[in-house]
Amino acid sequence: TERPSTISSLMHDFREFVEEVSDVLAGPTVVAIDELDKMGSPNDVAKLLRDVKGIFDVRGVHFFVSISDEAAAFLDLGSIIQRNEFNSSFYQVLRMPPLNMEECQDLLSRRGVALKDSDLKAVVVMSGGIPRECIRLADIVIEASQTSSLEIIADSVIRRELIALEQDIYRHSSNSENDGAI
Repeated sequence: TERPSTISSLMHDFREFVEEVSDVLAGPTVVAIDELDKMGSPNDVAKLLRDVKGIFDVRGVHFFVSISDEAAAFLDLGSIIQRNEFNSSFYQVLRMPPLNMEECQDLLSRRGVALKDSDLKAVVVMSGGIPRECIRLADIVIEASQTSSLEIIADSVIRRELIALEQDIYRHSSNSENDGAI
């Protein structure tokens, strides 16, 4: 009879698989994991990392895990005082600084997008220098600039961001109450 899969057996199978892939490929193998900060709560992220941290030590394989600054702050990435799921799972943590105006302009120009200086400044400020947000906001500015002024566009984006922030706060508050925290 076949035994049911367990997290431990799945991790073992995964480690063998990526090690085999690494042996076949000419260069190092990179596994990218994104959107951990989109999980329901930081406690869920910590639990996931605790459950799967054994997959991160495979010869010839590099794991690139992307999380937000907020999730990083919760997980206390820089702490050597207390070991946690994150700092005991990874050898190196890289922090990416926000884009400045020239870097955002370069990012957009590589995508064939050119904004007026005032629009570019607004995009950089409102995006916080986060590359995907620069792109997203530039798209909004381009679509809306034919029909609206920059002030109307900014107002619309700010309202949308405030609604999203309110939803995040409510979701975090609900998760905290469900976890027994106040």
